[in-house]
Amino acid sequence: MTVEIADISEIPMFNMDTRAEVGYPNTVADLRRKLQDADGLVIASPEYNHSLTGVLKNTIDWLSTGADSPLDRKPTAILGVGGRLGTAKSQAALRLVLAHKDVAVLNRPEVLLAGAGSLFDDDLNLTDERSQDQVRRLMFALAGQIRLHQGRDQAVVLGEDDELLAQASRLLDEAGYEVHTTTDPSWAISRLQDGKLSICVLENPHGDNEEIAALAADTDTRVVVIAGIDGFLDALDA
Repeated sequence: MTVEIADISEIPMFNMDTRAEVGYPNTVADLRRKLQDADGLVIASPEYNHSLTGVLKNTIDWLSTGADSPLDRKPTAILGVGGRLGTAKSQAALRLVLAHKDVAVLNRPEVLLAGAGSLFDDDLNLTDERSQDQVRRLMFALAGQIRLHQGRDQAVVLGEDDELLAQASRLLDEAGYEVHTTTDPSWAISRLQDGKLSICVLENPHGDNEEIAALAADTDTRVVVIAGIDGFLDALDA
């Protein structure tokens, strides 16, 4: 796998009014796009005051908003380096926060590296072999979780109604699909062009229905148009 490190130091303080009035700040929009395109997520964080850091919580708040949240059901591994308990409390708090978006966080193996001062050299390279092995096992497990998700039929849910899309996504997930939600028609179209979708769910009405329907027909992708959640299961069974 290839791992890209995302810098979150320039993410501004979360403000829903900013999102409503002018959209996502550039640093936030860029991070959301990177995560939307990524197959998985690794979160590495220290522990402050028995919990996750404010900077990390702030970033998650930005990522979790909207019908197209890139956190939804994302295969995720978490790890941390700290003192005597090795970030056990911060990881427990982080799991609780991520549960809100149904993030697919690995339960095992846990990487809780204690005694940080003895694990790294002067250049901050992890030199402790036991700790290296724990991180290696975590990454192998994450790769397996990603393969498991990629082996499922792919579905995309496109629209603007957060509640409607969340309900449709939940039903598809329970039906065994790997689900992606988005408010960006071009992203859904790119997935169709790549031939990666089994089903495309569109909020009705939607201006890009005609183009998406044509692409879906070319790639044998099923299209379901929903005006409300009532009858959605019947539409899937039809």
